[in-house]
Amino acid sequence: MFALIPAVFRALFRIVFFFLLFAVIGGGITLLVAYANTPHWHWPPSTLTIVVTAVIGVLAGYAAGLTTLVREVIRGVKDVERDVVRGVESEREHAHA
Repeated sequence: MFALIPAVFRALFRIVFFFLLFAVIGGGITLLVAYANTPHWHWPPSTLTIVVTAVIGVLAGYAAGLTTLVREVIRGVKDVERDVVRGVESEREHAHA
């Protein structure tokens, strides 16, 4: 039970970290492409460009966060499965002794 609390905090930290990382990367790449494809190298970008950048950043972050969540759930299931196998094997050894 107490091993679950650090695992949950580690998973939440990783989810937030990867969400923010990929949101910044996705938004940055979008701004770079918009800047490179503007005929007169106009800066600051238009409102539409900022909105599209924000949407792409949020979607990239959401995808990364959701992927991280699935990876952490799979890791947790594997850890529980290992603990159950160890428990069964130790009970079996005690029963044979």
